[in-house]
Amino acid sequence: MNPQSWQTMRSRLSPSGISRRKRAENSGVSMAPSNEQQDPSQETIRDPARRHGRIWWCSGLLAGPLAYLLSLLARALPGLTESIYGQFIGPATGWALARLTGWLPFSLAEWLLLLASVHWITRWITASRLDGMRLRTLGRASALNLREWSIVFAVFMLVFGLQYQRPTLAERMGWADDFETDLLEQLAAASVEEVNSLYRELHGSDDSGAATRIKNFDHVDQELERAWDSVASEFRLGSAAGWKRGRSKGLLISPLLSRLGLSGFYFPWTGEANRNRDIPSMRQPHVAAHEKAHQRGIAREDEASFLGWATARRSESTAARYSAAMYAHRRLLRALLRENPGRGQEILRARLPGVQRDVDDLHAWWNSHHGRATVAAERINDRYLRSHRIRDGRASYARSLRLLLLYASQRGGTLSP
Repeated sequence: MNPQSWQTMRSRLSPSGISRRKRAENSGVSMAPSNEQQDPSQETIRDPARRHGRIWWCSGLLAGPLAYLLSLLARALPGLTESIYGQFIGPATGWALARLTGWLPFSLAEWLLLLASVHWITRWITASRLDGMRLRTLGRASALNLREWSIVFAVFMLVFGLQYQRPTLAERMGWADDFETDLLEQLAAASVEEVNSLYRELHGSDDSGAATRIKNFDHVDQELERAWDSVASEFRLGSAAGWKRGRSKGLLISPLLSRLGLSGFYFPWTGEANRNRDIPSMRQPHVAAHEKAHQRGIAREDEASFLGWATARRSESTAARYSAAMYAHRRLLRALLRENPGRGQEILRARLPGVQRDVDDLHAWWNSHHGRATVAAERINDRYLRSHRIRDGRASYARSLRLLLLYASQRGGTLSP
């Protein structure tokens, strides 16, 4: 071995040399000495691997933009989107995911949210602590996160997001956007009678002395699942919408959802219908039915609320029917109080003491959890909905009232099943 080769080997095997090589390997910089020639055959072997790696990297980065372009195409062809995606592919995908995760006794969604957040934040923190090449490593960490977000967004669009491009439920059903001027008052008066009757059926009295509590929610959930078959048929949601998805899942992070003002959420990546198990029992059946509507490809919030009402109303569970009746009653009465305060107050006074107790309990519960976090979450939700062409954002939840009125007008002015 000549003196020059010996000196080169010593420098490469020294602690400082090894340290330099490790840092260089992590950054992708070659440490081959200038007087050493690379073997051309090795370069030929590595080039295909590098090329495939670049293709894989770029495909992940472009997945999100391509999915967005697909959504624009779906928006331009709503009829085709409805017949191909809305009637089968979308609901069937939701069914497959729900069946895949439904056997778990807990919500996989909340754990994935936690792990993903920790993963992305840790990557940034780790990159920011590296000495010497901090800017470069931060850039690489951000690029990796961006690529993964792009893939996550693409999956969202494929399994659920395209549902926003379907024609509305009223358009699909051919409901004329007109109804009698006195229909609201008529339905509000009928709703208080219905909710009073169901309260008596549930409790056996006009006032149980405490807010309504559901002891066996699993039974209620099972009855909601059974009711979806007839709802899917009546509202032409496609055969896949009637397939059984399994139970909704109460969340461990329910206290956090309460602070954010959320009753529940659907997680498209796992197909799970999640509910805030801390909200008053009177609301939970309708919340579960609402999230189950999302499981079946109903993206718009007003439609999910309306179809959730229809499902709970057809259920064999008295608690579910009471929850549905209370939802419709409160929507109708709120609108009537704005249009005809005098008549609205008359109907309000017709509530049973127990019904009023449940309403007061719900209001007190939400008021006790309202704060800055709630306001922030509402703004985020509003922007999310507007990004999917829901022009009135969070206000779209209230449009379920319009669907109730349109539905009643098609059935001779009644909401009775």
